[in-house]
Amino acid sequence: MENPGQGVPPPKATVPTVYQTKDNLRWDSLGEFLALMSSFEHIANKYGNKKAGVLSKTLDQAIGEYLENKRSPGRKVGELDNRGSHFYLAQYWQKPWLIKMKTMN
Repeated sequence: MENPGQGVPPPKATVPTVYQTKDNLRWDSLGEFLALMSSFEHIANKYGNKKAGVLSKTLDQAIGEYLENKRSPGRKVGELDNRGSHFYLAQYWQKPWLIKMKTMN
């Protein structure tokens, strides 16, 4: 009997979209950002972890700002790539997180 997943390529739907050209790597991580937010929310709800709830809510705000400001990676060289998009998400996330953490302490 064959071990599932061993030597078998993943279905096309699960293969992430990656565009790589000279000095440009485009990997849209929006799905990963949303999954991380949902994970924090689950931990907050299941275990009553307030800090995980703060992370979830502030990441949700950051993702909203990320989308409003169109910070997803571009397809062409010279446009924002995944390094830049992750930078902006981190920047948008730290602002509400710092404010919320100051009010909690």
